[in-house]
Amino acid sequence: MPKNNHAAGPLAPIPGRNAVLAALQAGRGFAEVLVDAHARPDPKLEAIAAQCRARGIAQREVPRADLERLCPGLPHQGVVGMALPRPAVTLEQILARCAREGRDPCLLLLRRVAFEQNLAAVLRTGDACGVDAVVVPSKQGAGVSANVARVSMGASEHVPVIRQSLLAAAAVLRRTGVRLVAAEAGAGEPLWEADLTGPLALVLGGEHEGVSDPLLARCDQVVSIPMRGHVNSLNVSVACGMLLYERLRQTEKGR
Repeated sequence: MPKNNHAAGPLAPIPGRNAVLAALQAGRGFAEVLVDAHARPDPKLEAIAAQCRARGIAQREVPRADLERLCPGLPHQGVVGMALPRPAVTLEQILARCAREGRDPCLLLLRRVAFEQNLAAVLRTGDACGVDAVVVPSKQGAGVSANVARVSMGASEHVPVIRQSLLAAAAVLRRTGVRLVAAEAGAGEPLWEADLTGPLALVLGGEHEGVSDPLLARCDQVVSIPMRGHVNSLNVSVACGMLLYERLRQTEKGR
């Protein structure tokens, strides 16, 4: 069982059976797990209860209204986990871990992703493709909220989200030999013609704007996803998925 070292701070409610079970299985610390007192038993609830017993986490039955007050407007499926804060992680720590493990880092730099569903989708795809961390601006854009934790289906427990200046992050990456490749509509060569192997950070814009000029200037290469229809850009999570799976294809092929 993973050891948990958690920073001090407020508890974070995680709603939903899948999200709570995935967080428990990933070793996330919980103060307690709250369950609808009238919930019907099912395999997911039994698995959550087993995880709580094994790790000494209190499970408490409460009125459904209490769960709805904790996560207003979010589907909780009769379960809300009161998660302890994660320990802080830095980009330097992520890179050092990759070096210790003898593998190439793969990171995402996202500029102002406003919609939580998009960040959650990026985290799910990132986990599937072996992304080590996602860097988002210090103050702007979505962060890992209760909704992101729920929609990401546990991916937010495995892919750290680091809030940091993207320009500062780019400087750290360049110093450590990580190539920065930006995706911009109508600019650069098609993604399948670019080398996306090796130590890599993919840089993407948000829903309403592309990568900023100062950040583009720090990138080693710009690639595009060819468009044949009438719209001029893709959803950021879709573009992210295409780029990550092209990297995965090239890496698996041994380019």
